[in-house]
Amino acid sequence: MIIDEDQMLIRAFFFAMNAGMNLLRVIFVLALSVPASRAAELDPLLDDARLWQSDATSIASQHRDLQIAWVSSDHQSAKIIGTNTLFEMPVVDAVMQMNGDKPTEISLVLYDRGDSGEIPRERFVALVSNAQQRIGASAAGKPVPATDQLKTTGVRRDGLTWTNATTSTRLLWSYSTKDATGHFAFRPEYVKVQIAPLGAHQNSTAAAAATVSTASLKTKIKHDAGGDVLLTGVPMVDQGEKGYCAVATAERVMRFYGMDIDQHELAQLAASSAQGGTDPRTMLEALRRAGIKLGCKVKVLQDFSVQEFVHFIDRYNQAARKKRLAEIKLGNEIDIAAIYGKMDTAILRDIRTKPPAGMKTFLADITKNVDQAIPVLWGVQLGKVAEKPALPKQTVGGHLRLIIGYNPKTSEILYTDSWGPGHELKRMALDDAWTITCSLYLIEPRHTVL
Repeated sequence: MIIDEDQMLIRAFFFAMNAGMNLLRVIFVLALSVPASRAAELDPLLDDARLWQSDATSIASQHRDLQIAWVSSDHQSAKIIGTNTLFEMPVVDAVMQMNGDKPTEISLVLYDRGDSGEIPRERFVALVSNAQQRIGASAAGKPVPATDQLKTTGVRRDGLTWTNATTSTRLLWSYSTKDATGHFAFRPEYVKVQIAPLGAHQNSTAAAAATVSTASLKTKIKHDAGGDVLLTGVPMVDQGEKGYCAVATAERVMRFYGMDIDQHELAQLAASSAQGGTDPRTMLEALRRAGIKLGCKVKVLQDFSVQEFVHFIDRYNQAARKKRLAEIKLGNEIDIAAIYGKMDTAILRDIRTKPPAGMKTFLADITKNVDQAIPVLWGVQLGKVAEKPALPKQTVGGHLRLIIGYNPKTSEILYTDSWGPGHELKRMALDDAWTITCSLYLIEPRHTVL
């Protein structure tokens, strides 16, 4: 069945009344975490000749065990929620990408390090072998090697593709071959199955997918009478409970450009951890190194250097002394999140916005890139200003989100978080936005002018 917004609202209302929970938070939880009444077998999707001509409601009707929940209000993607299996193998995550009302790909994750934790090499090899045998036993014909194997320094991805009259089924598995120090290692990353229309997996290289025309991007800029300048069609990616905000945000940008890559692949490139998340600069360095294969360029618009951060703390302490508030003491190691947590918000806002030159540069960087249909990756410290809706997952600390617009009439920036329904489009006053800003980055595609 399809779990739509009305059903979620009704369920959320009664749940919130009984539990005293924030309604928006409950809607978010229900949208992505409603348990299925029984395990759903996803095997029939591989042989469903009607799949690519059906909408999500029809798919749920034809496969009655499935529970499908939209990841965002624009219905660009959906999750198959609950307890699911593929040939009796547990499915960790199941996402259906949509184009209009028709599916374009279903991704079934059998293992990923972020959700499942690290596993030994022997278990990973056994899982890959088991998946090959089970998919192969149901397929007619021999598989061929996947055409877009992502092989960069320290990263190895392999795959096999089976086809039938209507569907291409691709098994991908990946592991890292170097540890953080550059020495040889073997760390399993993910095993997933991608189901797509016949021919979708042929010659689908990452670099080609990230080459977009300037004209096509310009069509995604929307101007409305209220003053909003907004990028439309930015896909929602839900990072889940793990600390994948940086790689989930990067995936959203790349899918906006038409690139087929996900947060698990980016997490491998960036050496993300589920608990500690991804240092955005580490991720961007990894993207730089893989730039040719990924077909993107990476730029740093704004970032704190150590010297700038120390000067920033000096200014804060001067203001704190005048108000007889506690000063910030820096040790040998700088914990930015802990420092921001100790700061008085009024003082922080005052030293960030006066003089206004930094805030003006911040706004200029946003307007310039949004006007070119380039989303801006925005590094912030949460917990210093109020946000609507309230933060559902993380209340303090560093976070990476996406700026997708601005409004010169209201002096607001328009942004989005990788947290699913309710977080597709949000607004913040310019001075609040600048107060919590730590960095701005760009991931740009290769452009062709048409």
